[in-house]
Amino acid sequence: MHILEKVRIRRDRVLLRLSQVKFKDFWYQRTISRVLAKTPADKARFGIKRTVRLIGNFPGLWQRTIEQTPGGSCRWGHTLFVAQGPADHYVILNAPPAGLQWPAGVPRKEHVWGLHMEPEEYVLRLGYSQPGRIKLASRFYTSSEALLATGGVYRPSPPYVHFHVGKSWDYLQAVRAPSKTITLGIITSELRDLAGHQARLRFLDALDASGIDYALWGRGEGLRKYRNYRGFAMSKWDVHAPCRYSLVIENSVSPLYWSEKVADALLAYSLPLYHGSEQLSQFLPKDCFIPINIFEPDCINRIRTVLEADPYNERMAAIEQARGIILNKENLYAFLDRELDTAGVDASASGK
Repeated sequence: MHILEKVRIRRDRVLLRLSQVKFKDFWYQRTISRVLAKTPADKARFGIKRTVRLIGNFPGLWQRTIEQTPGGSCRWGHTLFVAQGPADHYVILNAPPAGLQWPAGVPRKEHVWGLHMEPEEYVLRLGYSQPGRIKLASRFYTSSEALLATGGVYRPSPPYVHFHVGKSWDYLQAVRAPSKTITLGIITSELRDLAGHQARLRFLDALDASGIDYALWGRGEGLRKYRNYRGFAMSKWDVHAPCRYSLVIENSVSPLYWSEKVADALLAYSLPLYHGSEQLSQFLPKDCFIPINIFEPDCINRIRTVLEADPYNERMAAIEQARGIILNKENLYAFLDRELDTAGVDASASGK
């Protein structure tokens, strides 16, 4: 192996470790302490009607909540979101972690909801729908068509995965479109767990052989074979921001499943060439993305035609509108606050 390739591999491994460090709570301890110290009078002054604890099977819930709420306040509308301690209401993301200890005993079922952030194939394969995983919840939001067909506790919703651009809500709200120096960008991984993963890699092989100019970032030694591979992406903002277009291929295709992949591109003012939900235009403007189908034989030619026509500038108004919708309406915190308002959930309802 060439010495420069060895250096790149070591660099990528270091960047991966550094990217995981940001999820540690000690970076945010001052803000966490301030949020947890809020008294009923403090909450009333800010119009907070309830405190909701998020419980997930992945790290960094404090970091994500601080980063993705206005002013790093952990507040949205009438809701204060926390990631530890007692609360008026609880929301399980995907599944409760092993060994979960409730702060004041198991809450009544009506004060626990859930939401699946993973695509259906993972939800079913990882057992997120097993009775033991959902028995605590009075409702569970999911994009899984199979689970929705069973009725019961399941309610339809997108997965509302946290966006992964590594910038604060305040930054994203204020920033203007950056200069675009790359025509087409791609972020992917080498995962092959799902049929969608495998299809994405097969399409990437075809794109690589097509001669279309692109830049590729991602995690996995197998990605190094591609002609324009640039290594691990420490920040998805740094990848999407210089790209006029981003190839976005969801892990799964179903009506309600659209993920942070498309949101990340739009938040960085990159126009997605999008393979995924056919209902995305019910949530975001239809001109803020260009639909593609990687299973169609002429998909590569369609991408080539789009890049040659270059509709980026004429789509800018739709991109800006989509950014506003993602930042202010179609995100986890805004969605839960709306649903909690509609359900009439507040501190008095929990007896606290």
